[in-house]
Amino acid sequence: MTVLAAKQPVTLSFGVLEQFVSPAVVINALTDAIMVRLRRPTTLNPMAWTAADKIGVAIVVMLDGVEYRCSGRASGGIRLNRNGNEITHYVLHWRLPYGHFDRGASRRLGELSRIAFRAHVVLTRVAGNAITEIEVTSSESPAPLALS
Repeated sequence: MTVLAAKQPVTLSFGVLEQFVSPAVVINALTDAIMVRLRRPTTLNPMAWTAADKIGVAIVVMLDGVEYRCSGRASGGIRLNRNGNEITHYVLHWRLPYGHFDRGASRRLGELSRIAFRAHVVLTRVAGNAITEIEVTSSESPAPLALS
């Protein structure tokens, strides 16, 4: 796992900071997944992010000027999983596409890059205000073999 953006606090609020855009970072040509983790409020760390507050989350990958995007939405407030444990993070996990080119050879999206392969994250205030912490990581692996 590669850390693309270290943990950092983010505060989104009406009229102050409506959108947070992380700096674009160069990613490995063999990147197969990118994961964004946002810290959620918990009993021990309540944060100012209530159930009525919502954040839009987008992972943006740029390949030679072409944009690929994966997006989701997170609500605040304390959330429990089916076992009754608090959920500590909202996670947006995106497995990047791959394809079969050159007589069946498999390639990751980044292996097609001629100029630049970069990624950044966009957080947008949808409703209310939110204080959270963001961390962005990626994983790398060769594309799966083409089936004949």
